[in-house]
Parts: sequence; structure tokens; C-alpha cells
Amino acid sequence: MEDFIYVSEETLRSFCVSALKKCGMDNDDASTMSDVLVTADKWGINTHGVRNLYGYLQKKEAGGVSFTEKPQEIVSLPSLSVIDANNCMGYISSAYAMDIACNKAKENGIAISIVKNSSHNGAIGYYANMAAARGMIGFATTNVDKKMGIPGAKGIVMGHNPFAMAAPAESIPSIILDISSSNVASLKVLRAKDNKEEIPDNWISDKNGLPTTDPSNYPDEGALLPFGNHKGYGVALFIEIITSVITGMAPSTSDSVKSWCFDMDEPNNVCHAFIAINPVLIDTEGIFKDNVDKLIDDIHKSPKADGTDRITVPGERMWDNYQKAEEKGIKLSRDIISELDKISEKFDMNYIEREDKQL
Repeated sequence: MEDFIYVSEETLRSFCVSALKKCGMDNDDASTMSDVLVTADKWGINTHGVRNLYGYLQKKEAGGVSFTEKPQEIVSLPSLSVIDANNCMGYISSAYAMDIACNKAKENGIAISIVKNSSHNGAIGYYANMAAARGMIGFATTNVDKKMGIPGAKGIVMGHNPFAMAAPAESIPSIILDISSSNVASLKVLRAKDNKEEIPDNWISDKNGLPTTDPSNYPDEGALLPFGNHKGYGVALFIEIITSVITGMAPSTSDSVKSWCFDMDEPNNVCHAFIAINPVLIDTEGIFKDNVDKLIDDIHKSPKADGTDRITVPGERMWDNYQKAEEKGIKLSRDIISELDKISEKFDMNYIEREDKQL
């Protein structure tokens, strides 16, 4: 037997919504947040899916985030919004901000929404894809608490600030690039640490600033390594500028930006930025998505390296996973189920009649 089970999307969504509502979140916000969590698992991004729900509930109980506050647009111009999240869940402020950006881009071609006083917002690609689902090009980014080193420095210096871009297509729902400025997400290192596994030597540095395959002392010692060394560092730096610095908030290089999962009783203090570009106002012939498909086709037809059976564009494997989840249900490992069980026990919620299934 494999070490996972399948759960229906409807069951998982209902469970997440119920748990969030039991902790004071209204139905609309609970539905929004649950959609982001469940979509991440359908895409196969399990590090940012429902496994984190119990942690968010703990943070709310500890007073580090509000489940009842609402994001507020404090600056509104034809192509610009500035939004105060009021320490609500980042899922809520991020969906709100991208929706505003898309609405303004529909009329004006391009728009940006910048969010301050927010918290962890999960899979950043979800928000970029909100724009793609409306026929637009989307960009989404956020600063995060510092976990990453930089070239020439020893120890943690700044956030491994992630970003995502998405564009609509015809042959697949969208191209999606969703990456952090580090070589790997922190949660993957922590998972390897919990499982007592070695990691690739380009994931983290040790206490001396040197690459290591041992995650056992992370995050107390060492730091995540930026992708491409100076390249990832430079990207993270400019993300900081268009999120925290431009809004007057403390950057991740300070101690004011807190971890959503380690500093449970303190606000996260992160900032986000979202851009939507409306190709309809540029591509007057209405062939933008056809041209995206031609680009995808050119990539697919590239000569394959020895041992390669398929060349893909960013996001294509995510949509493969999504389709499998539509057909079979959402595949969850037992460690994720154990996190959901904690919620079940806490609220006496019998969320699923479980039956092990093999692939």
C-alpha cells in the first residue's frame, strides 16, 4: 500500500471552510482561503496547501493574525491601489488586491495593487493565475521573514522573497511560473529535517556560510541559498523595494518581519504586490492566447536531450496534477492527514470516511 490517500475536493473544501468559520472567519473569506489552499494541493504544491491550516488556526488563537479584520483600499487611482490588510490573513488581502488590479487593468491596460500590514498568503502563483483566468497577464510577489543568505555574507540576511507570473493560453489553462528567490522553499528543508533526510548541497548554508547537505541545525544555524547566487539575491532585493520599502514598512532585513509559523503571537508584517496587464488593449487583433500557444508549441518541439521524454513550459506539470485531482480526488500524504486530524480532534469534526487507495 502507498503512504497516501485520496480525498474528494468537495470534502476537503467543506472541511477547511468549516474549520475557519469555527475560528470566527466569515463564509466568504473562509471560502476564498479554502480555495487557495485546496488549489495548491490540486497543483501538487503540498507545502503550501491544507497542511498549513492547523498552523494558521494556532496563529489566530495566539493573537498573531485576525480572522475578522478586512483589507481596506487606502489609495485608489486609475492604475494603482494601496491596501492596508489590517493584519488579516494574507489569502484574503491578496485575493482582494489582485481582483482590484484586474478590474482596473480591464479599463486602463495595466494596474498594480500594493498591500501592507499583511500575513502569509500561501501559494503566490494562485494570485498571478487569478489574472490569467480573466485573460490577463498576472504578476504576484511578497516579502517574507528573513531566512536567506546572500553572496559574501554569513548567516541569514533577508527573506527568500517569492514571485509568480501567469499568462493565459488555449492548450493549457495558463503558463505559471511560481518560485522563491531561494533555491528551495523553507518548508521543504524543514520537512527533510523532520524526516532526518539529507538535502542537496545548494539548498542551505551552514553556520559558516558554506553549503551543506545536513538540515538538522536549520533554521537556528545557516540560511537558505539564493538561486543563481547574485541573481536570486538581486531579485529578492527588488521585491523588497516594491513591497515593503515603497509602503514605508520594515523590510525583511529587519527583525520586524516575523515568521508566520514560528512567531505565533506576533503579526507577520509582510507586504505584497500584484500587477495585472490586459492584452486586449494591446493586442487589437484578439490573438494573444493563440500566440501564447504558438510559443508553447515551439518549446514543445525543441530537440530533446538524451533521456528526456517531454519538454514542458512552466506550470504544465501543475495542470497535469490538477487534472488528476479532478479525476481521482486530491492526493494527500499521511503527514498532511495527521495535520487535518489535529483539527478534527480540536473541533470534533468527522471530515472523511478514509480508505487507503493505491495509485
